[in-house]
Amino acid sequence: MSKKAFRIDYPNGHLEVNIGEFFGSGTQKQFNKWLTLARQHCTDVQKEELIADMEHERKQRKYVLDSIEALENNRAKLLGDFFNYNTKRGPGAPERELEKQREKLKKRMAVLQNERWS
Repeated sequence: MSKKAFRIDYPNGHLEVNIGEFFGSGTQKQFNKWLTLARQHCTDVQKEELIADMEHERKQRKYVLDSIEALENNRAKLLGDFFNYNTKRGPGAPERELEKQREKLKKRMAVLQNERWS
């Protein structure tokens, strides 16, 4: 799985963030600092590309969660046929983390869509 990055070039240097990790797991304080730099040094075209990349990251997480759920359903059915009771497990910590990242990406995409850059 390739990891996409977003880069802000400014007069004294640059800032490059991994889109999935930063926007999915970063703190609100980090996001606000990043947003200040982005408003000052990025174009609306860059913003649209970033939003598309963030949507791609959300879809990747959804695909993984759906695949894990399908496997768990298959596991539960196979074991249920033998034991005659429900053996389905709830989502584990990694699955819950992916769902949190999806939600955080969604919220931050909404913020970016309402921002004016340039």
